[in-house]
Amino acid sequence: MGEGFHICRTCNGSGEMTCPRCGGYGTFTSGETCYYCYGKKTVECPSCKGTGQFDD
Repeated sequence: MGEGFHICRTCNGSGEMTCPRCGGYGTFTSGETCYYCYGKKTVECPSCKGTGQFDD
């Protein structure tokens, strides 16, 4: 059985990751705002769903 919560290794506990679509720039080379992160440069971690940790 599990021992509780553990830090997410994918995002190192931050709950966010660099946007994979724009590479963390927030815009594309065309100057358009990234449609995936909406210019924030980061997105919610898909592994922990933005919590920064996961339950064992």
